[in-house]
Amino acid sequence: MLFFGLGATNTFAQKPADVVGDWSGVLQPSGGSLRLALHVSKDATGKLSVTLDSLDQNAMGLQGSNALLNGSGFSFDIPSVSGTYSGTLGSDGKSISGTWSQGTPLPLVFTRQRAAQPKEVVGNWSGALLAGGGSLRLALHVKADSAGKLSVTLDSLDQHAMGLAGKNAVLKGDSFSFEIPSVSGTYTGTLDDDGKNIRGTWSQGVPLPLVFTRENGGPTPTAMPTPTPAPAMPPVALDNLKPILDRELAPVLEHGLLSKASGGGGLVIGVLDHGKRRIFAYGTAKPDSIFEIGSITKTFTGLVLAQMVVQKKVTLDTPIRTLLPAGIVAKPESAEITLVDLATQHSGLPRMPDNFKPQNPVNPYVDYHAAQLQEFIARHGVAKPADAAFLYSNLGFGLLGYGLSLRAGIPYGQLLSTEVTGPLHMSDTVVTLSPAQRARLIQGYDYNFDPTPPWDLDAFAGAGAIKSTAADLLTYLDGQLHPDKYATGAAADSPAATLPAAVALDHQVRANVAVNGDTRIALAWFFNPKKGFYSHSGGTGGYSSTAAFSPAEDRAIVVLYNRDNTDPAASPLAERVAENIAELMSGKPSIPLDFISEDERLVLVPSTFTDSSIQGPYHCTLTAFPLPATIKDPFKAAATGDIHSVADGKGKISDGTWVHHIPTPGRDLICKLKMVSGSYSVTPDGTGTERSSWKLVTEESPRGCFQFFSPARPPVTTDSEVIMADPAGKTFYSTSINRFAVLSSVCQSETPH
Repeated sequence: MLFFGLGATNTFAQKPADVVGDWSGVLQPSGGSLRLALHVSKDATGKLSVTLDSLDQNAMGLQGSNALLNGSGFSFDIPSVSGTYSGTLGSDGKSISGTWSQGTPLPLVFTRQRAAQPKEVVGNWSGALLAGGGSLRLALHVKADSAGKLSVTLDSLDQHAMGLAGKNAVLKGDSFSFEIPSVSGTYTGTLDDDGKNIRGTWSQGVPLPLVFTRENGGPTPTAMPTPTPAPAMPPVALDNLKPILDRELAPVLEHGLLSKASGGGGLVIGVLDHGKRRIFAYGTAKPDSIFEIGSITKTFTGLVLAQMVVQKKVTLDTPIRTLLPAGIVAKPESAEITLVDLATQHSGLPRMPDNFKPQNPVNPYVDYHAAQLQEFIARHGVAKPADAAFLYSNLGFGLLGYGLSLRAGIPYGQLLSTEVTGPLHMSDTVVTLSPAQRARLIQGYDYNFDPTPPWDLDAFAGAGAIKSTAADLLTYLDGQLHPDKYATGAAADSPAATLPAAVALDHQVRANVAVNGDTRIALAWFFNPKKGFYSHSGGTGGYSSTAAFSPAEDRAIVVLYNRDNTDPAASPLAERVAENIAELMSGKPSIPLDFISEDERLVLVPSTFTDSSIQGPYHCTLTAFPLPATIKDPFKAAATGDIHSVADGKGKISDGTWVHHIPTPGRDLICKLKMVSGSYSVTPDGTGTERSSWKLVTEESPRGCFQFFSPARPPVTTDSEVIMADPAGKTFYSTSINRFAVLSSVCQSETPH
């Protein structure tokens, strides 16, 4: 077996050009298999050097010595693991067949890897991770600098974890790997020859298969054309707003995001204008429906901080360390993170802690408690980077809320009531719902319009735990605009009495959000100086929201929507509605509200899936993941296949050919099969089944294929589940599971559409 180690010297070779490059092989010791990657290079004098990666043991860059090419014989040593290799280069230069020894000799064949270039992985990729009984949509973004060095960021769309920074992004041959330190995640995969997919394994302790597919449309999914703004009209008064909104939202209710096809879409709008308020409810929502408000919670935490500063319980420059239990984290030698650093997103803390490993993807924060937060801070420390720029951090605001509640000596929910919702008389704005309030919590829906449960936040309460109504949020924004009226008659030094000074402190802009951008940040609130609006949006697994107010116009807008609306191809509905209202009331051109992305349209438009949706010639790429998969032997692609067939549009498949590639220790097998029979069935919702039988073409396949597709046995039959990607049948997905393997296929029509 291979183990980590050091040590390297190199020797001269006679024909270095013949072996220079990247090679892959599979070593099969007793009880398992190990994927290896061999990298051979030469210096200016022709001197060979090698390094070896043991991918399944995460032993990368093992240094070699005594690399020698003598005629067609090639050998090297790996001193750190006491290993030696000796083999023969094939006449075509594509393989090296030989023996690896660490005491016991084992056959090992290296196959030359395609030398992929960095530009082949640069771009935007999408994938879905199946975990905990659900799925998580991922977006991978790969960039290269002028020197070709790769960098990655990862978005977990369903967890609202965007821009997770990666490190150690490496492309060797066609093997691509990277790490996401903030979630203790690693990925290793192989780039397809056509550059369209990266197939591999994601691990956060438990390995899971993960295939990334290149986005065809560039950095964002395909979207419907942006609608033309309606001509500007005179400013709309609050009393005249409802009929215009009814007209704007009519198509949204008829066939858009609030239609019956959405399953239960509901929208509540609150508008406050010069002290007058109106609330409008659409779809399944009621005026008093309760919604999760997600990250709008951060503005409440910012106001709690301002209150405690005015009350002289803390200062903006108080180090967060001093609010935590004694001994949790040491005082850094350099500058340390303060409360204002956390409140303005300039602490340098990552978006999420690296020990955030949700067990339940539909309620990801429920099992992250103070003990985990303290453990992370103890390891990470509280030193502030010298060049700390804006970095949106849920961790930062979770830590701020936790620290303030410790200083106050009461839980975050109680602190919220004492400092903000109590003085403002907001009875429906809480962390924990009463039974009566829970009955008014509108059902939330995920991105795919499927019902999803509410989130529970403990240590991260200050970042996103609040539930509220449009009426309460209008009161909150009225308090931002006119705090003095809530202080009238209040006892001296009470939270209501300190509210005006706290709000003034809360609104002071303190830093830029982007180096070249206009947006600035106060205590959590984002401020656009061109529009004069303070704003913040929020989102959870089943809700999205936005809140905005303009002191200059004495106006505030709240929009609450019961769906996770994180679609990279379209700005969230709540934000679009708020912007539309602001434009209408200011007499500016407004964007119609019936804009939806192509992905949303495909879900909402009545399905037209039938057997005829699959018709004509198709090319399917198949990946086989062997079972069982464990931590020691994770999911990895063991075989790949190319399938061509023709569907008649009536449930029959014919003219099928299947070329299956199986890497084996002695050689790579190319097995050819011919379809005996094939059938399929598609249901109206775009799912279905497919069954096909195959027989080995013995005269065109080596005998090694017989152990997998024996001519003496009945034809190989696969029963698969089918998911259609579009009614036109351009793409569909097929998955089959048996006791040996998971077979996953992507099938694309070869008929021009």
